[in-house]
Amino acid sequence: MVPLFLWLNHEYCLPMDILTHVLSGVVAGHLYWPKETLSHEAGITHTAESTRMNPTETGNAVPSSTTPIPAPITMATQRAVRWAVLVGSILPDIDIVFLLGGWATYREYHRGPTHSIWGIILLAFLLTWIIGKRFPSVPKGTIFLWGLGGMVMHVGLDLLTSYRTYLLWPLPYRFSTGILRFHDRTGWYLMGGMWILSTLGNRIQKRIPLPVHAGGLGIILYGGYILLQAAKRYGVWG
Repeated sequence: MVPLFLWLNHEYCLPMDILTHVLSGVVAGHLYWPKETLSHEAGITHTAESTRMNPTETGNAVPSSTTPIPAPITMATQRAVRWAVLVGSILPDIDIVFLLGGWATYREYHRGPTHSIWGIILLAFLLTWIIGKRFPSVPKGTIFLWGLGGMVMHVGLDLLTSYRTYLLWPLPYRFSTGILRFHDRTGWYLMGGMWILSTLGNRIQKRIPLPVHAGGLGIILYGGYILLQAAKRYGVWG
């Protein structure tokens, strides 16, 4: 195993890489805050019989039995989505097991199959099966899409660094943009602010009806910073 100080002194910083993906997964998971009333029960269905009254010719209100009303999103769905996007944002780095063979082996195989297009799709199916066992009432498609979204976010962030990724594995082509650096303090401050906004976002949303979730505002701010760094990187600005 490679000592922690070697990870920190290398051009590729493993602890910061993992922390970045954990924070981004937490932020993305908090964005799932449906407008419908959350219910602790799974599989609830509401009909107009219990919620809507139609007046009759005599003026008396009688229940209507023809208009279905969507069931509220369950707490199980929210938990499943947050677990899916959080684990999905970390899962491609399962190739950390190559550290058992030493740093050279890890550098050779890291960001390989598990970071490719085909790899993250297969991992998304695996993650859906695992989380689906824990939350059987949650639609598998919902789990799959959010889990895959977390992995796409992971690979997207990796592509922004200078450490290359085998996006089209098994083809021998590696991609990187070099836009972000692992030791960029400004980027880390923005990432921390994004995490705080996402954590407090639901409370803020209850008091201030923002058009965008507070965590979403943090993501927009961080996205703007990435665009600024890209403009500097390619000589468009600064």
